[in-house]
Amino acid sequence: MTLLPLPFLFLFLTSLPFSVISQLDERSTLLTLKRGLGDPPSLRLWNTTSTPCDWSEITCVSGNVTGISLKNKIITATVPTNICDFPNLETLDLSSNRFSGDFPTVLYNCTKLRHLDLSQNYFNCTLPADINRLSPQLELLNLGANAFSGDIPTELTSLSKLKSIFLDSNNLSGELPEEIISWKSLVTLSLSKNKLSGKIPRALGLLPRLVDLDLSENKLSGEIPPEIGNLKFKTLNFSSNMLTGEVPDKLDNLAYETSFLNNTNLCADKRVVKLQDCRKVLRRSKRLPGTIFVVIVVIGALILAVTLVLTFVVVWNYIRKPRTSRADIFNKDCLKSFMYNICIKYNGR
Repeated sequence: MTLLPLPFLFLFLTSLPFSVISQLDERSTLLTLKRGLGDPPSLRLWNTTSTPCDWSEITCVSGNVTGISLKNKIITATVPTNICDFPNLETLDLSSNRFSGDFPTVLYNCTKLRHLDLSQNYFNCTLPADINRLSPQLELLNLGANAFSGDIPTELTSLSKLKSIFLDSNNLSGELPEEIISWKSLVTLSLSKNKLSGKIPRALGLLPRLVDLDLSENKLSGEIPPEIGNLKFKTLNFSSNMLTGEVPDKLDNLAYETSFLNNTNLCADKRVVKLQDCRKVLRRSKRLPGTIFVVIVVIGALILAVTLVLTFVVVWNYIRKPRTSRADIFNKDCLKSFMYNICIKYNGR
């Protein structure tokens, strides 16, 4: 076997395109990642004889890994520490697996990440207070259908480039932070099926690009801020909360016919929205003092009637009771004295 001279070998290696060398490096990193994920059978095509950019789970641009999609791969391991060892990674999809435990803060190292999807897993505990350490370039954050609990961290609002946020189907509680005003780029916000309480922040109505808003199936209360009516929604869902008052005029149309269902104390001026009529509610509220007055009158009449009946019974019994005169009392005393004297004489006393 003839060996190539070292100078020729060096020249050959240095003449390789940088993209080829990069792919070889990233293939090695991806295979390490595969082992960290427990070598799932779903990734059996990841091997040393193929090119990463040809793998269906990998997206490349100019030979560099820019996207990793491991959706529905039945992965049960924890998120590996080298998940961010790809300098150009912009998209990471780990959805529909069996990841569990705390929020994977190792993702803070993905500094160019734009899309992060961790939905439909078993992550739990509270969202970390330093969640703003995620990539400042982040545009999509999907944490839906997990078991996260506690408040929505105010620090999340520091990620000002977010366009889509999905935190639905968790156990999140507390109030929505007013600081959401910083999400000026926000287009979609889904917070349904949680335990959020308090009022809907008026700041939501000041987000100029917001067109999809879902706050359904929470415990939100109070009135809908009129600022919400200034937005042009494609989808809007406030149903199954504890909202009160009147739906803003600009939302009172057929486009939002089912947006406010199951809010017992919410009303609308027009019949196109499937809510009770505010005018009828107002009339009922005006009649309320009259109703109370009638109840008071009825109760008073019953008390008076019972008093009269008892008085009649007492008087009647008094009238029917036999009377004893002073003469009768005197005669009885005399009779008792007479009989006493006879007894004394009879007994020889």
